[in-house]
Amino acid sequence: MFEAADKCVQKNLILFMAEEDMTRGCNGRVAYLVGKRLGPACLRNKARRRLREVARLEGAPWPGARCLLVARNGADSREFTDLRRQLRKALSSLAGKKPGPTSMAAAVRTRRP
Repeated sequence: MFEAADKCVQKNLILFMAEEDMTRGCNGRVAYLVGKRLGPACLRNKARRRLREVARLEGAPWPGARCLLVARNGADSREFTDLRRQLRKALSSLAGKKPGPTSMAAAVRTRRP
């Protein structure tokens, strides 16, 4: 996935986004990756929960897209609004790249309440 995906690096997260294989359906998928260098299991779990919630609030899973959200240092303790702003920024920066499903992700983001 890493070679075929567009990548956007933010301070506390990295977003990889690639086109979804249409034979599996077009509902989209999101995976979360939190490495051991982030800290003990309780901090890794906290960071994973925060990434899941931020992605959910931004409309994940995005139809037609495979996404990988990678937690970086500080994802467990950063302000929640900052994490959400970073994900929005990553989505909007990937929406400008072509080709790929990112235009779909941008369209999905516009229907956010």
